[in-house]
Amino acid sequence: MRALKWFVLGLVLWNSSFCAINGSDEALPPIAQSEAPALLSEPAETAQALNALRDMSDFLGAQGSFSFESDVNFDVVQPTGTKLEFGSTRKIVIRRPDRVYLIARQREGKEQTLYFDGSVLSIAVPDRESYASEALPGTVVTALDYLVEEIGVPAPLADLLHPDLYSELAPQVLSASWVGEDMLDGVACDHLVFRTAEVDFQLWIEQGERPLPTRIVITYRNYESAPQFRASFRQWSLRTEAPNDRFIFAPPEGWLRLSIMELFEPSQSRSEEP
Repeated sequence: MRALKWFVLGLVLWNSSFCAINGSDEALPPIAQSEAPALLSEPAETAQALNALRDMSDFLGAQGSFSFESDVNFDVVQPTGTKLEFGSTRKIVIRRPDRVYLIARQREGKEQTLYFDGSVLSIAVPDRESYASEALPGTVVTALDYLVEEIGVPAPLADLLHPDLYSELAPQVLSASWVGEDMLDGVACDHLVFRTAEVDFQLWIEQGERPLPTRIVITYRNYESAPQFRASFRQWSLRTEAPNDRFIFAPPEGWLRLSIMELFEPSQSRSEEP
């Protein structure tokens, strides 16, 4: 199922899964999977958690346009088993049904940008003075499916951009529970925990009239050392006014044009994101 696949890929933009910083482009092997866990939550707790997830999905799905920023960090497991943390920031602008702008800045200063205007998908990598642009008529979902299914790369915060996350994700939830109420940056949030066949994920959702996600933690328990991906969301702006040219890339003179597949070839960078 598409939404869970996006979710498992970690809600990030670049590179292959769980690579070591020694330059290897091979992912760490998953550990042997056990039998699917039974539903552990009490029925009332499960219903409360799934209802909160549905409310968030319905609220985001009803927004014709929005933008937000996120701070992400993730574990990179070394051959010795040591975990190193790397991170980046994201800014995303959405205008449904067919406009996306995303800029990603890694901690070491590298930057990548994605543009989609309903007909052309472009990705720019300034430090390499390279870009890719390919004709791709369709919606936001079309663009994300193309990146994940055809190119085989992680998509940018993809689940949050799906117009009906709940119907895609909920059938794959094996257990769900409402943990309690937490205060994050002065905002009262519902703290939820879910388990699927592949990951555990905790989700914090703002209480009240704006059930927006404020934080997520994903644990890849089927991989050695159970690495995590963590993201905090901020600066939500609903009904964002974004001009059409925000979603169109104009390459600077002299930049190298590659195919999207070539642009996403494994790199030798010091950190690789899940």
